[in-house]
Amino acid sequence: MQFEMPQAVEVLERTARGKARGTPEMKGVRYLVDEDGDRTAVVIDLRLHGEVWEDLYDAVTARKRRREPRETLAQVKRRLRRTGKLRRNG
Repeated sequence: MQFEMPQAVEVLERTARGKARGTPEMKGVRYLVDEDGDRTAVVIDLRLHGEVWEDLYDAVTARKRRREPRETLAQVKRRLRRTGKLRRNG
């Protein structure tokens, strides 16, 4: 998947180094800002901050699924036993 960046957006590494808007320095993080200097996105070096990305992804996924129907543990176990993926005494 390829994304097109609006022409007005530029990468400002100085923002990630804490020289703009009082942001503390964070290595491996760069912000994308619009022509007014407002942050619109963030670029994260996954080699340095992979766990942070995983946490963020999990939180967004959970929020997206918050209105989905829920299953109790008993329902899940019944379904898994029925399909042979769980033994009777498990």
